[in-house]
Amino acid sequence: MLAAAACAAAGTLLRWRRLVWAGFAVPQAATAGAAWALGSGTLLATWGLTSDAPAWTSSVPLWTFLAAAVAIAFLVPVGRDAPRGSERAAAACFLIATSAAVLFVSEGSHGLEEVRALLVGKTALFLSSDDLGLLRIAMPALLVAAWLGARPISAIAFDRDHARAAGRRVVAWETATAVGFLTLIALVTPLFDAPFVFAYLTLPAAAAERDVARPLAVVLVAAVLGAGGFLLGATASIAWDLPYSTATVAGVIVVDGAALLVSYAILRPIARAAGRS
Repeated sequence: MLAAAACAAAGTLLRWRRLVWAGFAVPQAATAGAAWALGSGTLLATWGLTSDAPAWTSSVPLWTFLAAAVAIAFLVPVGRDAPRGSERAAAACFLIATSAAVLFVSEGSHGLEEVRALLVGKTALFLSSDDLGLLRIAMPALLVAAWLGARPISAIAFDRDHARAAGRRVVAWETATAVGFLTLIALVTPLFDAPFVFAYLTLPAAAAERDVARPLAVVLVAAVLGAGGFLLGATASIAWDLPYSTATVAGVIVVDGAALLVSYAILRPIARAAGRS
């Protein structure tokens, strides 16, 4: 739930800066990094380069982080506007990363098992105690960071020059956003899979933007929707023995759809009626 809430809160910052495609491509790139760690030893041996590679060449956390860092450096602008064609660049990053994941993992000694694990994700019901401890510390910190950055990032996304004239430290805030995004992707993607990350980065933020207007409220509502969607999906997965990854994504779709329905069908008519009276 903490990871879902943190992804949802960070997703609001990505949407304001028009970086939704980066939220799709970067988790895939991180997955390709994990795939390289799983299949690199066999692949290098196949090429005759080495059969006794150092341990760091097969470190999943390290290569997940490095691959995500490269993708973020390429796709997330700091101190400048997003370049033209950024959506096409993100799509290219997604295709390259997906192809690389299949190539690298297929060379591993347990290729099919590893491909299946990367595609459907590890079940979060069986995370190690170390993983849980890390999530309990890092996810609330990232959630708070997104809340603190809501106002400056929304101002920068609206007009960078105006934000700079108003005293906002544009480059510093954009750098912090990129670093926070990198941390989130590097920690969450190996544990929950790329589809989970993309769904929780985009859907709660999109619903929250239509339910409330102010930046701080958008971040908090998105976090609540993300956590609620995960709780619903995880509960359904346990109760009816559903595929975990599919159920958690479906849960956030249902919760966000319900939030939009309440907003458009109930709250807005009440607000309009109150305005007329």
